[in-house]
Amino acid sequence: MQNPFLKAIPVRTDGGDEGSVNRYTDFFVVIEGLRTTQDTGEVAGRVIFEINADSEFAAWVNGCLVLTGQHSQYPGKPVAETCEITDYLRPGVNTLAIAVYRQGLTTSSYLQCRGQLLYEVTQILPGEVNGTVIAASSSETTVARLSRAYKSGSVPMVSGQLGFTFAFSAAEDFACFISPEYDFEKAAADGFQPAEELPLAEDTVFVPRGMEKLAILGAGPANIVAQGVFDFGREYRETNTLPHAQYMQNAALKAMRFSELSQDAPNRPRTLPAVENYMERPYEKPAPAAGAIRFRTDKIVLSGALREGRGIYAVIDLGKETFGYLSFRISLERPAVCGIAYSDHLIDLRARSFVGGRSFANTLILPAGETCYTHLFSKIGGRYLQIYAETDDITISGLGIVPVRYPVDDHRRGTFMINDALHAKIFDTCLDTLLLCMNEHYMDCPQREQSLYAMDSRNQMLCGYYAFGEYAYAKESLRLMGQSLREEDGLLELCSPAKVSVTIPSFSLHWVIALCEYVRYSGDTEFFTEQLPITNALMRAMLSRRTSSGCLVRWEGAEHWNFHEWSGELAGTIGTPNSTDADACLTALFIMATSLLADTINDAAPFNTSASERADMLRELASGMRAAFNRTFFDTSVGTYASLSDGRTLRDYSQFTNALAILCGAAGLSETTYQGAVNALAGANLPVEVLPCTLSTTIFKYEALLSVSRDFIDTVMDEITSLWGHMLYNGATSFWETIAGAADFDDAGSLCHGWAAIPVIIYYKYILGINPTAPGFRNYDVNPVPWNGHYAEGSVYLPASKKVLRVETDGKSFSADTFNL
Repeated sequence: MQNPFLKAIPVRTDGGDEGSVNRYTDFFVVIEGLRTTQDTGEVAGRVIFEINADSEFAAWVNGCLVLTGQHSQYPGKPVAETCEITDYLRPGVNTLAIAVYRQGLTTSSYLQCRGQLLYEVTQILPGEVNGTVIAASSSETTVARLSRAYKSGSVPMVSGQLGFTFAFSAAEDFACFISPEYDFEKAAADGFQPAEELPLAEDTVFVPRGMEKLAILGAGPANIVAQGVFDFGREYRETNTLPHAQYMQNAALKAMRFSELSQDAPNRPRTLPAVENYMERPYEKPAPAAGAIRFRTDKIVLSGALREGRGIYAVIDLGKETFGYLSFRISLERPAVCGIAYSDHLIDLRARSFVGGRSFANTLILPAGETCYTHLFSKIGGRYLQIYAETDDITISGLGIVPVRYPVDDHRRGTFMINDALHAKIFDTCLDTLLLCMNEHYMDCPQREQSLYAMDSRNQMLCGYYAFGEYAYAKESLRLMGQSLREEDGLLELCSPAKVSVTIPSFSLHWVIALCEYVRYSGDTEFFTEQLPITNALMRAMLSRRTSSGCLVRWEGAEHWNFHEWSGELAGTIGTPNSTDADACLTALFIMATSLLADTINDAAPFNTSASERADMLRELASGMRAAFNRTFFDTSVGTYASLSDGRTLRDYSQFTNALAILCGAAGLSETTYQGAVNALAGANLPVEVLPCTLSTTIFKYEALLSVSRDFIDTVMDEITSLWGHMLYNGATSFWETIAGAADFDDAGSLCHGWAAIPVIIYYKYILGINPTAPGFRNYDVNPVPWNGHYAEGSVYLPASKKVLRVETDGKSFSADTFNL
C-alpha cells in the first residue's frame, strides 16, 4: 500500500530507547491554517485525521475524543487509522492531543514494533485545483512529554500473554493537555519538549485496516454483591514488594453487611449508576451521580486481626461477561491508593486477581475529591470487579467496564429461531460469546489471553459467516496469521501478531483449512491467490515430516508443542523434546487441508490447466495418505483408531482422532475402519477407553457423525443440550473454555472462550441445512436434518448475490426463499 501520509515524519514514542517498555507519552499539536467558507465562515470541505502508533493511542480534537485503538500490526507493516474530524473543528486555532502507549515487549498478543507515531490532518477542498491542505502532521514541531498520569517502565505484568498492568495517578494535570484552551505556552510550562524525529524505515509497507473500527458502547448498571474491610498484611505495610494483585488475592477479608458500611442509607438498593466513557469529553464535568454509594469505617470499631485494617473492599457484579475499557467515578475524603481486580470468577470470596502468576489487577493513586476516568490503552474482560480502597471513606458513583464491540452489519446478520427455549438460549449465548471474543482480531478469551490462535478462530469464523454475514473481519485475522510465517521451520507462530517460544504445528493446518473455508463461504478467490505462497510454504513444511510410512510424525524440539486438544496425549507437552511418533491427528488434518486446497485451487482458477493439474496432484497425494493412515493407526485388536504410533505399539484413543479419520476420508476406505471410527464416536463398548472430545473439538465429532448418518442428529443435539445446558444452568452468560469451567488449568479456566460457540454451526448447517457448494454461496444446498419434530427458521447472508436466504422447517418439510437486503 502506498504511504497514506503526504508529509508526516515519524516521531519517537520510545524516548530514544528502542528497548523501552510500558511507556506512556503525551503529544500536543496546534492545528492552524484551515480554510473556511466565505458565506458561513465555517471550516470548509472535509478534514481527515490519519494516525499510526505503536502500540495504542487516543486522540482528542478540541477536548473531544475522536479516535482510539491501534489495529494489530507487524514490524515494518504499519496500519493507518482514519476518521473524519470536520464536526469537531472551529474556525481559527484548534488543538489536537494524542496520548500514546507503547508496550515495547513482545507477548502473545503484541509483537514489538518501532516506537513511532505518525499523524496527519488533511483538509480536502472539493472543486479546487490545489484541493488538499496539510493542516498538521507529525514532525519536529510536535511537542511531547512523558505522561505524568501513568507510571512508565517497571510495573507488574498481567502475564507473558497480555503484557503489563497499569498504574494510574490522577494528578491535577492528568488530562490538562486535552483541554480545548491549551496552547504551546502552557505546554512548555508543563514539560512538553520538541519530539524527536525518527526517519521512516525504507522497507516500510503500509497495510490497509480492512475492517471496521471497534464501537464503544454504553455500559449497563452494576450491583455491589459483597463488601467489607481488608488487610493486606504486615509485609505490604513494611515492604510492599509483591505485585499489587497478589496482595489482593491473599488479603484478609472481613465481610460486613451493606448497612454497616453504608450507614447513612441502610435500606437503599445496591445498584451502582452505569459508568460512562469519561474520557470522551474529559473537561465536561459529569452531572452529580444519582445513586452513588458511600462506604465509611471511620466510626466502626474494628478488632482482632483487622484492627489495623487497610481499608474498604467492594465486589461488583456486572451481571454478565463484559469486554472493554475499565471506567470509574470515585470520590475520596483523603488521597488513597486503590486496587481494582477483574475476573471471570467470583470464587474464594473475591474476584480472582492473582492466578498462576498472572496479575489481573491495576493500581490507582487518587487524590481527595472526585475522579472520573476511563483507561483507553488496554481492554479487560470479566464479569466481576473488586476494589480495594486504602481508606476509611469512599464514595463509588460508578465502577465498571465500558463495552467495546466489533460492529457487525445488522443488515447481514443471520437470524435463527427454534421452538426449544433451552436451544434458543444457547444460540443467543453463543452470539454473545462470539462478540465478546472479537477485538482487533479474533481472540480466544477476553480476560486471560486476548490472543489470536488458528484453531480457535477457525471455529469463530464458521460461526460468524452464518450468524453475522461477516467476512472482512475473518479475512484480516487470516492475513495477520499468515504474516507470522517462521523462517526456521516454515510454520506459523503460535499467536499473531506475536513471537512466542513455542508453536503448535497442527494450528498451521487449521489455518490452511480456515483459509479454504473462507473462500468457499465468502467467494474471495483473490485473497486466496494472495495467500497461496504462504499456504505452499506450510504444506512443504508439513511434508518434511512425512516418513516412509506415508504419515506425518510429530515435530521435534522444545519449540514445538504437539497439541491437538485438551485430552490425553493430544494435549502434548510444552517446552520439552518430543518423540517422533507418527501422529494421526496431524496426518488427518494434512489430508483434509490437501483436499480442500485442491478444491479451492479449482474454485480460484476454474479454467486454468496448470491449476487443474496441481489440484489433481494434491488429490492423488491425499488418496495415498488415506491408505497409509489406515495402515498406521487403525488398531485391529481393539477395532478403532489410535492417535499415536511408534512403529511397534499404538496408543491414545480419542473421539477427536476418530472424527478426523472419518472427515479426512480414510475411515471410509473399508467397512471395518468406518464402523470402528463410528463406534468410537457413538460411545460403543470398546476394549479401550476412548477419550471424549472437549468443547473445542466437538464440531469435528458432530460433523463426522452427521456425515455418517442424519439419524445421529439426536445424539448431537442431546450432547449439546447436556454440555451447553450444563454451562447455562451453572450461571454462564458466555460459554467456557472447557466443561470444567473456572476450576480447570489450576483455577484459571476461561468462562468466555470463542471456540465454544460451535452450536451455531450445527443450528445453521444442519438444523436449517444451509451449506455453500460454490464460492460465496453462488450455489448452495438447503437440506434440513429433521430433529424430533422441532420447528426452526432462520436466514443467512449470501455474499455472491448480496441477498438473504430464509429457511423454515418443521422437521417434516421445509421452505426456502431469497430476498434482497
